[in-house]
Amino acid sequence: GEIVMLLSDHGSDYRLLDTTVESLPLDPQTIVATLATHGDNHKRVITDMDLFRHYLILYETLTDTGYRQITIQDKSSPDTSHAVTVPLTLGKNQPCLQAAPAGNIWYGATSLRLVLETPVAPPQTYELDFSSSTLQPIT
Repeated sequence: GEIVMLLSDHGSDYRLLDTTVESLPLDPQTIVATLATHGDNHKRVITDMDLFRHYLILYETLTDTGYRQITIQDKSSPDTSHAVTVPLTLGKNQPCLQAAPAGNIWYGATSLRLVLETPVAPPQTYELDFSSSTLQPIT
């Protein structure tokens, strides 16, 4: 009965909300809960998400730098402060400016495939392991 929704009030600045089938349709005045909140100094904009059986994955952009990152939220933990954020960098800490999902169709997956690129590196597919937060190229 759980529903996770990616909503936008203005442009591409998304909010992630958790609700139930019984609560639909959503009344904008009574939004249930925002799942993703961050307390650091960087303004993060959610640009996309992937949903798996045990994990919620947020694709984010830092508005002060334009760099990309991914936040891994274990759905069994109700506390979003335990989410793990993985900065997306390649090589000698070259920040990625483009990150896109790459064929994540298995709901029970324990890793994520994504395509990353930088101004000096062409697009390449990587795999991000949820439990270790490690990023490995797929060759």
